Amino acid sequence: MTMKQIELRRRVRRLVWLYLSLSFAFSMGHAFFFSTYSLYLMSKGLDLLQINVVNCVFMVSVFLLEIPTGAYADLFGRKRSFVAGCFVLGLSMATYWIADSFWMCIVAELLAALGTALHSGSMEAWIVDSMRLTGFRGSLHALFRKERYACETGIVVGAFTGGYLAGYDLALPWIVAAVAIWLVGLWAAHAMQETPLAPRRPVSGFESMRQVARDSIDYGVRHKGILYVVLFGSVVSMCCQGMNMQWQVRLANDCSFDTQHLGWVFVGVSGCLMLGGRLSSLFASRYGTGRRAIVMSQCVTAVGIIGAGLFSSVVPMLGAFFVHEIGRGAMGPLKRAYTNARIPSSTRATILSFDSMILHVGAFFGLLSSGFVANYWSISVAWIWSGLLLAIAIPMFLLLKNGDGGARQ
Repeated sequence: MTMKQIELRRRVRRLVWLYLSLSFAFSMGHAFFFSTYSLYLMSKGLDLLQINVVNCVFMVSVFLLEIPTGAYADLFGRKRSFVAGCFVLGLSMATYWIADSFWMCIVAELLAALGTALHSGSMEAWIVDSMRLTGFRGSLHALFRKERYACETGIVVGAFTGGYLAGYDLALPWIVAAVAIWLVGLWAAHAMQETPLAPRRPVSGFESMRQVARDSIDYGVRHKGILYVVLFGSVVSMCCQGMNMQWQVRLANDCSFDTQHLGWVFVGVSGCLMLGGRLSSLFASRYGTGRRAIVMSQCVTAVGIIGAGLFSSVVPMLGAFFVHEIGRGAMGPLKRAYTNARIPSSTRATILSFDSMILHVGAFFGLLSSGFVANYWSISVAWIWSGLLLAIAIPMFLLLKNGDGGARQ
């Protein structure tokens, strides 16, 4: 091995370590309230439909902010965007800590949407372009699978700890999360090195952002392969979002789980997501690294959602719920590796934000429909409805022409 190759490996290892460490810390920091989020909102007097309305405000706000914040990251720096996202997210969590009404929750979600939009795509674009600058030309699938492990490990630590903190006070996980995210922002500001920005003609900041946004949306729409996975991801988000918001309430009300039990359930959720990330390589080896593998992985998700809705006993219901998380975990690395290998560096953060924007559109409609069904029928009926929609969508997407030579790529 030559000295140049040794130096390349050293630089790649350093970048990967920093990326995985920040991913772990960020995930842990904003996971302290994950296992008690819905219960906290219910303690403030919100019902299931109002909880979903609060989250719809978040989804709509992210939808409106994704493209301009992605353009901001591409124009002014991915590091700057990520660090700003950390501080705004911390402010939203501190707002939730003092929230005492429906409208305070709305304000907190608006801040969370801005922080999420600033974070979305910026860190991913930073590591991909940083790796490319070192001369790395290998597969990104393994990197994103490791990132999934780091994130889910962080979520396990945060959600499990938050479940125990909530046993003392349901508001306590929020202030702990705020401080943790602010510390991550300080660490990132010190440790990350900004990637070179693509040169552009000197125009005003807003005009430049509009130009980048327009170019990125045009790219996503014109390249049918990218549009295919973006739309499928939105459908999956629509079918899973209700379950993500309602499992805590169902386990607390129907199975008498307390906050500590919910923390343990979230440990299981994260473990299943990591297992799904591991199993994503099986789908890649069976169906290739194209979109067919992405779509087929969601058969597992659909089966889990339907099963969790059908079962009323806690053990089979939880088993099916965990199966759906395995499917979700399998999709992430496949989709991200596929997308990042096919988009240009100069607008990477904006195109990833376009993906996230469309994903949040699906989540918005999923929240509205599942909240309505759960409020007027039951949570289990809402889950069955969502699972059936995903089961119908899978063969439809398999039959669609996808821009890479046919429906079976």
